[in-house]
Amino acid sequence: MNMNGLINQSPPFASGGQKGNTIIEAVLAVLIISIALVGLLSRSGSNLLFSRDSNSRSIASNLAREGVEAVRNIRDTNWLVGCQDPTSDDLDICRHSHDGILSPTNFNTTDKYNTFLVEFPVVGEVALDFLTSSYSFETCQTDNLCRLYLNSDGIYTHSSTGNEATVFLRLNKVYPLCDLEGTLCLTANDPTMVGVKVVSQVKWPFKSDYHEVVLEEYLYDWR
Repeated sequence: MNMNGLINQSPPFASGGQKGNTIIEAVLAVLIISIALVGLLSRSGSNLLFSRDSNSRSIASNLAREGVEAVRNIRDTNWLVGCQDPTSDDLDICRHSHDGILSPTNFNTTDKYNTFLVEFPVVGEVALDFLTSSYSFETCQTDNLCRLYLNSDGIYTHSSTGNEATVFLRLNKVYPLCDLEGTLCLTANDPTMVGVKVVSQVKWPFKSDYHEVVLEEYLYDWR
């Protein structure tokens, strides 16, 4: 009898056992790699989301600043025209600093503000589109009047005609000031008015809610 042949012969179950262990190890390796990849992809997705939101916040900050600058532009234009005859109603002859910024006919004496949509760069010398005096951002958001669009020149505008809708909404409020302490005037044409407070608010969607940037600035009746 060939004892060497019997001794060298592998048990019939050894090969199958090694294969089983190899398969289990491979499955565990794939599982570990999959878990790691899911974590990396999830983190990558979150980073991308917050990166986009950071970019949106930067744009929104510029849009809010733009809203304030449009009002400042009107005030500065009024200064340049000046007032040669205080009794004249002709805007080419006499302008006060707040002309074209506050509208006495639409002024809300309860909330003491006018709400308006504002374009920038300013088209002409007065470019404020006043809304109803009791207007809120929620209403503006619902009826889409606050929506900003991008025209072919890359300029943001509230005009939807021929322009591409963006995710941004902007609404400005103007409050007449009657002293340096920030006291609001009772009427829009109060003779003691010393300037206006401009609040420019921009919103954009983030997940299931909205993020916003609010810029507030005081513009007084002097250089």
